Amino acid sequence: MKKIEQKTLLALYYLFFRRLPYQPIPGYKLGNALRSWCAHKLFKRCGKSIVIKSMAYFGTGKNIEIGDYSQLGINCKVEEDLVLGDYVLMGPDVIIYSSSHEYKDPDVPVILQGGVERRPVVIGNDVWIGTRVIIMPGVHIGNHVIIGANSVVTHDIPDYSVAAGSPARVVRNRKEEVRS
Repeated sequence: MKKIEQKTLLALYYLFFRRLPYQPIPGYKLGNALRSWCAHKLFKRCGKSIVIKSMAYFGTGKNIEIGDYSQLGINCKVEEDLVLGDYVLMGPDVIIYSSSHEYKDPDVPVILQGGVERRPVVIGNDVWIGTRVIIMPGVHIGNHVIIGANSVVTHDIPDYSVAAGSPARVVRNRKEEVRS
């Protein structure tokens, strides 16, 4: 895509499309269709039947990959280094960071130390991310995982885990629940 087309599409998204309603408010189908269309043009990779809910923020989207039947939740903020698998369900107000600030030198204000190298976040298939979850840079979340509301995910979460808390910790294994 040419730079002028990308900038025009981003302007349309951030000025208009992102503000269109989401279900159950009338007009939500048009809003979802326009946001999805934008994502297919802007993201590095887009699966089928994705949902971009209202007020989602994704920067330029250039390094975002989103799998089939996955979604960006209402009012989420995701940075540009993100891979979402298939069937990812995201609650409102989720924040996913891939960047951070340097802070090693205590004699220099953090704001003057610059940023550290970006670390992508990778989220597997069939993952449910609860409302107001924060995911820190470089985290890998496995397949079939549930992250409880208001959790802060600071480290990798293995497959089939249910994790919650601040910082998030694994509280049970979904496979063990099925066998019981």
